[in-house]
Amino acid sequence: MMITEALWTIIKETTDYTDEDLIEIMREIDLKDGKLDGKVAPETPDNCPNCGRVLQKNKNNCIYCGTEVETDPFKR
Repeated sequence: MMITEALWTIIKETTDYTDEDLIEIMREIDLKDGKLDGKVAPETPDNCPNCGRVLQKNKNNCIYCGTEVETDPFKR
């Protein structure tokens, strides 16, 4: 929470963004799954490009076949 607050403070001090802008952006993100419920819908897991099994989050290799996979640092 402190990181988020610090980042928002920096953004407000260095841009023209307002609290109202942030609220609108949060609303748009919330509505990506079609529901305004204060939750972000979970993303579906990726499958290994080699063996097709479900990849584990934040792992650089498939736990089943060892294939190296590229991870997205912004994926939830």
